[in-house]
Amino acid sequence: MVKLRIRKYQVNTKWYLCFAAYFLAIHLRFAPYSFKTLAGDDVILLGVSNQNNGFLSTFWGSFTDNTGGKWRPVSQIVLSPLLDFFGGDFWKYQLLNEALLAGCGVLIAVLVFNLTGERFLLGLSAGSFVILARFNLYYVLQVFGLMESLAVLFMLSMLISLEKYVRLRSNRYIYFSNFFFLLTIHTHERYLFLLPVLFVCSWLYVPSKPFLARLFLVCLPLFIVAENFLVKTKILNLTFLTGGGGTEINSATTDIPIFSWRALLNIFGYNSGPDYLSGRNAHSLGGAAVILAVGWTILLSVVILLSCIQMFRNTGWQNSYRKISIAVLLIGPLILSASITFRQEYRWLFAPYIALIIVAHVSLNIVARSRQSLNLITSLLVSLGSLIGLYYASYAQSTYFFSTQNLADSINDRLFVQYEEQMATTTFVIVDHDSTAFDWAVGTGLYYREYSPTQNFDIRRVASTEEITALTELRENLIVFDYRRDQIVQIQGY
Repeated sequence: MVKLRIRKYQVNTKWYLCFAAYFLAIHLRFAPYSFKTLAGDDVILLGVSNQNNGFLSTFWGSFTDNTGGKWRPVSQIVLSPLLDFFGGDFWKYQLLNEALLAGCGVLIAVLVFNLTGERFLLGLSAGSFVILARFNLYYVLQVFGLMESLAVLFMLSMLISLEKYVRLRSNRYIYFSNFFFLLTIHTHERYLFLLPVLFVCSWLYVPSKPFLARLFLVCLPLFIVAENFLVKTKILNLTFLTGGGGTEINSATTDIPIFSWRALLNIFGYNSGPDYLSGRNAHSLGGAAVILAVGWTILLSVVILLSCIQMFRNTGWQNSYRKISIAVLLIGPLILSASITFRQEYRWLFAPYIALIIVAHVSLNIVARSRQSLNLITSLLVSLGSLIGLYYASYAQSTYFFSTQNLADSINDRLFVQYEEQMATTTFVIVDHDSTAFDWAVGTGLYYREYSPTQNFDIRRVASTEEITALTELRENLIVFDYRRDQIVQIQGY
């Protein structure tokens, strides 16, 4: 008993150390992105949620909120107190998001550890991919990244419980799996696409029980999806699935085959998509991007293919078919979930990328016949994956939320900080060139209320400098800021 307790303590210590190592590495990676203020959807969320009895100011309001046609009660219930506690301090959200991402890394490590017969090196390697993955920028650098990380945490918890259910045939783990599935789809509806893997595992591995008991266990995930469907369509009068930006999902707003192909290219290391989402399309980068993607693809494909052949030789057709089907039913629907609306954001590809990393490490455990070969191939996987992440990291500034954050911080630094003492006596005119992107970045003015050092401010917007002369009732001083040029272009009265 004493030995068992000591061993359990040692294993737990490993995961604590893993968390600390992942968190430190993630923090160092994101430290250069020293944003100061919230912008876009984040400042809109902050500005209208908890102020003046906003829609997240009560538990019931958070639970029933369906802004934009999305019902995500778990996310909103968690965000509500955080918005009150953190306010507009960007660094607090970033630090929390870094911790959540490190938690995702630990759960990936635990899952791979369990799936590979407790090979800690493989678990450690798999978890490390969250550090430099180019799909995780949104997870750390946006308030709504917390929602994405929570959904991944619940997804991984579901998979860990599912693995234990398959291995131990204990009913409590299938109940845990369904509980985490419930939390996942009520954090983000995209994870409804986990239904196939949960349903099939329940069907294939359900223990011998009376028919009704077996039927209940198999149908549990269907009941959860039915609940989600009924609440949305019958109580909240929403559509069951709503695309990005509140758009309806139909053949006119998406191209599933094209987006699915792009998703495959992306998770195999080849950036495919417009620069404002991908940072930089690999097609425009030339040879280096192609070489990295080809090397990564060959390595992953060979390892996975050889593991399939090895499984067929060692365990026969039926057992191998089950395992391969589970892997396909995990990765395939997650790719589909990122491909059903009018655009494909990189944050949506993080889940299928994680699934691919897990499958690759489990495959490596089957293929590697010696410790030396295991260490060598693991090193290659981590090195190539890290190189791809570092290669594309330099283009992150091209993404839409980076430009939004830079704009918001520029307004804060050039107006609110530099002219803090003159706010009450100055009219600030921002030349926005009639940009809808600018309007979204400042939250239709909510940004000013949050970050202005005083609420006694006068901020106007014009499409061009020619319109300034038509402004009336100006204060004694005038400052004009051109957002495209990112500079003060006129000062009057000082």
